[in-house]
Amino acid sequence: MKVDKAEVLRRSPLFEMLSEAEIDALAELSRPRTFAAGEVVFSEGDAGDALFVLARGEVEVLARAPSGEERALALLSPPAAFGEMSLIDREVRSATVRARTECLALQLGAENFTTFRRR
Repeated sequence: MKVDKAEVLRRSPLFEMLSEAEIDALAELSRPRTFAAGEVVFSEGDAGDALFVLARGEVEVLARAPSGEERALALLSPPAAFGEMSLIDREVRSATVRARTECLALQLGAENFTTFRRR
């Protein structure tokens, strides 16, 4: 799937304060990822190693209740971003994100995110 990475990032509220040059730089550091319907993007308790911005499709955010039951917290669609909190607070993932439909997302790894922030 072909995607205009800068356009995807430009539409995301997470990056609305960035300049065009900053969006272009961030686009260069990101990579497109596809996920099949039902595929887990990341699991609750995983290390936070990337954030994602949806370009196409829907993902569901799930968390385990104390009873062990998995509960839906949110349904996200473009241009939503997710996974950013683990990059900021360096804590483990607080929820599981699973593709509800076939999805295309931009992934920005923690190392690239840190490089971008330093610039």
